[in-house]
Order: sequence, then structure tokens, then C-alpha cells
Amino acid sequence: MPTPASENPLERIPPHDEAAEMGVLGSMLCDAHAAGVGVELIVADDFYLPRHQVLFALLAELHQHQPDLDPLFVKSELERRALVERIGGRETLGKLIEGTPTPANIERYCRIVRDRAIERSLLQTAGQIIQLTQRPEPGETSQDLVQRAEELIFKIADTRSGNEPVSIVSVMNQVLTEIDRHVEAKKEGKESPSPAIPTHLLQLDKMFAGGMWPGEVTVVAARPSVGKTTLALNIAFRVASKSKIPTCIFSMEMPKEQISKNLLCLAIAESELRNDPHITSTMMRRYEFDDKMYQTVKYAVQSMREVPVFIDDSPGLTPGELRARARRLHHRDGVRLILIDYLQLMQAGKHHDNREQAVAELSRQVKQLARELSIPVVLLSQLRRPIQGQEAQRPNLTDLRESGAIEQDADVVVMLHREMENRLMTRKAWAIVQKNRNGEIGDTELAYWPEQFRFHNYSAEVEQAGVPVGATA
Repeated sequence: MPTPASENPLERIPPHDEAAEMGVLGSMLCDAHAAGVGVELIVADDFYLPRHQVLFALLAELHQHQPDLDPLFVKSELERRALVERIGGRETLGKLIEGTPTPANIERYCRIVRDRAIERSLLQTAGQIIQLTQRPEPGETSQDLVQRAEELIFKIADTRSGNEPVSIVSVMNQVLTEIDRHVEAKKEGKESPSPAIPTHLLQLDKMFAGGMWPGEVTVVAARPSVGKTTLALNIAFRVASKSKIPTCIFSMEMPKEQISKNLLCLAIAESELRNDPHITSTMMRRYEFDDKMYQTVKYAVQSMREVPVFIDDSPGLTPGELRARARRLHHRDGVRLILIDYLQLMQAGKHHDNREQAVAELSRQVKQLARELSIPVVLLSQLRRPIQGQEAQRPNLTDLRESGAIEQDADVVVMLHREMENRLMTRKAWAIVQKNRNGEIGDTELAYWPEQFRFHNYSAEVEQAGVPVGATA
């Protein structure tokens, strides 16, 4: 049965709480501390009633110059600005003060006002989504409409995130509180948690000041077939399995089935289930297992069910599609690390005159994603191939393909490099940190077993044994 027009939720009186709005204004008039809290927690547009919007805007302005909002001074300003009638008359201030039980509840009043404002925003957005659906742009697909609807919904959360300029004093107080917490924990012999997510490659984490930091983009760049995808999978697997942090891999080069097999090889190599000989990538690809190996694989598959890794193998994602999917994963599944393989395979959302401009736009969007979700993003990128007939030299920043914006937007740039010996790449690899906004730059050695999709901190014992010997954190 169709819903009667009178029951249409979009036609009802929008959500609001007049008593809470009055409580906020009355508290601000009664108490200087309450006035400061009100100005900090809400804005004039959070009020539903226009007269309350006008009065709050005036109180917020006056508070900046005179924290103690004397009612007589406020009344004088209302008269001087000819706002008395707009707030409901001369008796309004007295009614607000008399009707406020206690200014101590200012935070509760503000929370109610803010919650009702969010609900009104959601209703307004629902109306916009209905209009989008009924009158789509020419050529828009249903997927385009879903993305636009998601952007409208998440815009509400972005608006409420409080990205207003703040005093350096308040920031310093937060920093000091964080320092105190770490110092006290150290005195008590406790390990203080860090917001950084460790890669579990010891030397890299040391150079990164603890790991990958929220809001930062780490670019891992290498020439083809050097192992950048494998390094990214190693980081993703260890973050998810050791730190238990939900992680998502956006792979535009390799299908999810192959990524899963590679992760399974790595899981077996990292566990006590290792066989002799090891289960190699070739065996996994062809399923060439004896009975013992088969049981090992089955057990490893069960153990991987506890590893919070998500895989999206959609080819040629645009920045808009990537951000929409990342937001969903972050809010729905708690994903706190994203890896993108790799930048040059993404599709620019709009036309650009040349590929360098397109890559610059892609790089900028990835940086905005990291900042918006406040999580680390690992972005893989291709390096230019060496000139035919020449041996690949140690890479540098200028080797990044369409490099300008990638280098500029990245917080950390790691170049992966391996050298040739008798026309074969050696097991030793170098992770060359060539840019690091908040840490060291330099080289760290890694050991690489491509047949097991495994990177570890390098040591002579590890390379000689061919198995991990205290190599991971």
C-alpha cells in the first residue's frame, strides 16, 4: 500500500528540540565557562529556530571579545543592532535564563542540538538522493548514482569533523598529554601504544619512527619484476596477522585469487607449518601437493580465516570509486591500512591533456584519502625501465614515472632495488628510503625469497639458511 502524502517523512516537521536549544542559550547567558563550551561544540546553523540562530550567532561573536556574556550588555547589543524583534522580543533573554535548570548541563544540551541538526541533514540529503535518482544526469549509470549518494552521506560526517582553525595552545596541550602518557608508561615498564602501524620489517620501522603513520602516504616504487607487489603483500599480511589491524589491498594488476594464493604461500612460510621442501609459488599455482603438504595447506587456509585482509581487484578504479570503497571499508569493517597496486593502473576521473597531469590528479586524490580517513596508505608505483642493453642502476626519485606530483604528495618514498649476478637477481634486496618527511633516509637490507613471496630483514644467517631466523618483529 502506498504511503499517504501526510505520512511522508520528508514532509513532517524536521527533527529539533526547542527546550535543548533554549538550554544552550540560557546556559551561555548565565555562565562564562558554559559560553565557551557552547561556542566550541556547535554552530548557529545547528539550531532549528531562526530566532535561536540569530541569538547564538551574536553570543558567539560577543564571546570572542568578552567571555563573560553579561545579559545587560547582550541586551544593549541586540537593541543597537536592531535584532530584538528577530530573537522574539525584549523578554526573551529573561525567559531563557529563568528556564535553564543549570549551566552545568551545557554539553548535554549541545549534544542534543547537534544530534537533531545531523538528523535534519540526513533528511535533506535523502531528498537530494531522491532527486538524483528521479533526474539523473545524461549518461549516468546506477553505479554513478550510488557513488554520488555516498558522497552526500559522507559529506555530513566531514562537515561535523570539526576542521576549524584551533589555537596552538590547545594543540600543544594535546601533545603534552600524549608525551606525559608515554613517559609515565616507560617509567612503569609498560609499552605505550603508538598510532603508527609497524611494517614488521625492523629497520624500515626504525627509519619510519615506528611504522606507517595515520594520514601519510608511503610510496613503494620499483622497476618491473623486482618485488614491489610482494613487499606490499608482506606488509599487509603481517599488519593483519601480527597486529590484527584490518587491511585492504586494492589490486588493479593481479586477480584476487592469485593474491590469495600468494598470501597463503607466505602464511605457510611464516608459520611452524613449514615443510621441507617449502611449498613454492609454482606448487601453489598448480596444486602440486603430496598428502602432507595438502594437510598443511588446509590448516593454513583455516588460520587465514582469522586474518582481517580485504581484497578489491577491480581493474582501473577511478579516484572517486576508490574513495567510496575505502570509506565503506573504514566505517563498516574498521580498515586502518590501505595498499594500492599500483598508481599508473588507476583511471583519472576526468580528461587531462597528458598522462603526467592525470597521474598528478591521482596522486593528489590518494593523499586526500589518507588525510580524510586518517589512516596510512601504501601506494605502489612503477619506475622507468632501464635503457635496453643497460643494467638497471640504483634508482632515484627522478626514475618515478610521471614523477613530479608523486614525489611531492608522498610523505615517504621507498625505492626497492635488487642487483644482477650472472644474469640472475640476487636474494639480497635494498629498500632505499629516499624521502621521509618525519624520519631518516638511507638504505636498509632485506632478504627476498620470490618462490615463497617472502621478504625479511636481511642477515647472512637468514640468507644461508633460507628460512627466517628471528627476522620479523
